[in-house]
Amino acid sequence: MVDEVRALAEASEGSASDIQTLAEQVSAEVMAIAVRIRAAADRAASEALAGREVVSRLDAARGDLVKVADSAQAILLSSIEAEGAIREALRGAEQVASAAEEQSAAAAEAQQAVQQQAVSLDQRQQTAEALSEQTASGRADRCRSRLRLRPA
Repeated sequence: MVDEVRALAEASEGSASDIQTLAEQVSAEVMAIAVRIRAAADRAASEALAGREVVSRLDAARGDLVKVADSAQAILLSSIEAEGAIREALRGAEQVASAAEEQSAAAAEAQQAVQQQAVSLDQRQQTAEALSEQTASGRADRCRSRLRLRPA
């Protein structure tokens, strides 16, 4: 029985040694897994930080796009106002052109009237000169006839 106990003790010792070896292997594998888990956690944290940076950049880009859209809206409103001002200026220019045409026509009529008056004055001048000559000629004739009638 002692032999049996010895054999059982030796078998127990061998089994304990095998268990120890297996425990060390399991411990080493657990450590390796823990290192891998830490590395994966570090990568996940890094990726989360990168994701936050991307979100931050996208928010900034969205803000810039809102500013661009606001500026485009302001430009559109300004161009609409400018178009209205241009149309109003065009209407004013058309009115000025119409008034200028009317003034030009009135000036042409006035010039024609002045020319007609000048022609009329020339005709009157000629008539006055002719009458003056006739009157002078008539006076001279009368004077001559008076001088002839008087005894000398």
